[in-house]
Amino acid sequence: MWLILATRPDIAFTVSMLSKFNAAPTTEHMAAATYTLRYLRNKSDLAIQYNSKDSDSPDLPIGYTDSDFAGDPDDRKSTSGYVFMLGGGAISWRARKQPLVAFSTVEAEYIGASDAAKEAIWIRSLYA
Repeated sequence: MWLILATRPDIAFTVSMLSKFNAAPTTEHMAAATYTLRYLRNKSDLAIQYNSKDSDSPDLPIGYTDSDFAGDPDDRKSTSGYVFMLGGGAISWRARKQPLVAFSTVEAEYIGASDAAKEAIWIRSLYA
């Protein structure tokens, strides 16, 4: 049995980046928004799918995390994100700019891993 929910984590980061320019968009931002809408029109059949327990997917949540270092050239802040999967589908995800400037790649990764660890603790308590 397949359970299908309509949500779009594949554009979450793009929407987040575009929303920074809502007050004063340029033609470049409008072009990016148009591209995103065109992507949505062509990929309207995509959805998160959760497999039933008889599948090969693990019955415990699995998390992945990653960060960049100083990815924003304006303020030199890093971006980090995570996703937690259960039954082959995403149950929790986040991508955001880090609240402070990291001084190294290791520090940026540590900040991202710390955010993911907090979410993992919350998911574990919810799952229990």
